[in-house]
Amino acid sequence: MGKYPLEENIAPFLESREGCITDITKKNIERRLKRIIGEMKVMLDKDEISSMAPKHMTPEDIRNFLLTRIKKKVSPDDIAHDISALDQIMQFSGSVAVRQCLILYPGLKPKRKMSRKPPLPTEVYEKILAEYEKSDKNDFKSVRAFCMVLMYICTGARNKELRLACLRDLNLNNWTIYFEHVKGEDTWGEPRTVEIPEIIRPLVKRYLELRTAWLIVHNGRSEALFFSLNGKYDCMTSNSTRLIKRHIEKAVGERFEYRDCRRLFGQRFIDNDVDLQDVSVLMGHAKTETTNGYYARRKNTDAIHNAHGKW
Repeated sequence: MGKYPLEENIAPFLESREGCITDITKKNIERRLKRIIGEMKVMLDKDEISSMAPKHMTPEDIRNFLLTRIKKKVSPDDIAHDISALDQIMQFSGSVAVRQCLILYPGLKPKRKMSRKPPLPTEVYEKILAEYEKSDKNDFKSVRAFCMVLMYICTGARNKELRLACLRDLNLNNWTIYFEHVKGEDTWGEPRTVEIPEIIRPLVKRYLELRTAWLIVHNGRSEALFFSLNGKYDCMTSNSTRLIKRHIEKAVGERFEYRDCRRLFGQRFIDNDVDLQDVSVLMGHAKTETTNGYYARRKNTDAIHNAHGKW
């Protein structure tokens, strides 16, 4: 056993989960664990933790690691994912130090409170459509950016759902897209199909034409609907999709997040009297409470109008 036994357990740990998780999830867990262990190595060299042998690591070691993450102002979601990944490999290695730490120091477990935030304003969505009409329809990178952002808005896709979509997931006969890599895909999540609205279909067609031409010119092949331009033409990273979004933000003079696009998707259907249950299914939510609580809710003025004269 070397100086960093926890690191040596990554490969056997991931092998033990073979068949239980997708390759994408496996890569994400491996990436996270390697980053965690890299940070712990630095802490070990500074005597900020006592050991990197799972059976010798203490709840205080875990506490010190989590405190360094908190001091770096890492998001609560990211810390929660760190806790989950670390707990899994530690338990696999015969240690319950992570669980003991959270019992001794319950305040370290992040409180992941969600609140209903406003959707992307309709005016911004309309600006994006207008800017596309004025843009160069032969510029592959520009058309790709407009197509990707408007697909996020008009299909309600989560970041990973669209960036991991394949060309075969797009059905131009009935204008739908199939999202296979959904949130919770290894547990509760279920793949779903969403219609592509008529208003962006010409843009999607133009993007596909330029996509084909780009690959021919660059002698490339790709299964990804929106591929990276790194020479491998594989699926893009989350960071790449955010960089592409900046092109649109600059074009319309507005900043927004992809989750704002998803909220607009749900809110427009609610505003157009689509049943909450149907909107929840289209958004890939397991419960309507999630849709109603955090993404889309009937406006007060609409509720008053619908209730008028019915007392």
